[in-house]
Amino acid sequence: MKIINIMIFTLLILSCSTSIDKKKEKKKFEFPGNVVITKKQEEKIDSRNDPNTEIKDKSSDKKTESTIIDDSEQLISNNKDFLQADENAEEIFRVLVSSNFYIVSQMKFANVILRAKDTGGDEYIIDEIKRLDKISETREGYLTIWLFPDTGSIMKVRPQRPSYIVEIDKLLTDDIQRWNFVFPKKVVYPTRFDIKYKIILRKTQTDEQIIKEIQKKLRDSQ
Repeated sequence: MKIINIMIFTLLILSCSTSIDKKKEKKKFEFPGNVVITKKQEEKIDSRNDPNTEIKDKSSDKKTESTIIDDSEQLISNNKDFLQADENAEEIFRVLVSSNFYIVSQMKFANVILRAKDTGGDEYIIDEIKRLDKISETREGYLTIWLFPDTGSIMKVRPQRPSYIVEIDKLLTDDIQRWNFVFPKKVVYPTRFDIKYKIILRKTQTDEQIIKEIQKKLRDSQ
């Protein structure tokens, strides 16, 4: 009888422990139906179990440390409010970009206008952001675009609120120029609307690597 009581007590403890563990589990962020995601596949590199990966510098034949950041899920989860559809938002589209992903979220008007998928173009912008990953910074940019009422193609783009990083502002203007739209009701509407960008930069290079890159650019420009 004593053994049976001990077994029951043990089962109760295990049951309580499992219940506590389940409560501690974080609920994974689920994307709303208005979001389109492009993720860039990273090249395979020799990595260890910690966040730091050794990358061989071919020019000096020495090994240097570079931090490889793979925190896409956390970054996206932190910006779930930014991605969530909002009928009261001023802009129709919001774009969240880092050197790992390009995400377009539509706030409203999904029944009359949609962004045409362009995976290749998205990946190009991801690569361009990667070139700017020399600082850890988050910036936002706001643009207004006008469409030709007959074709629905972009007529003009006007930056409204700059990010105050010249390279980013130029990249956003160039990026939006490649966008195309689909009109489910075969009517071009709206012909003028806003798009909001959030750019996440992360310092993924060592100071030594950044200095070498700058020196190379200076040599090439001479």
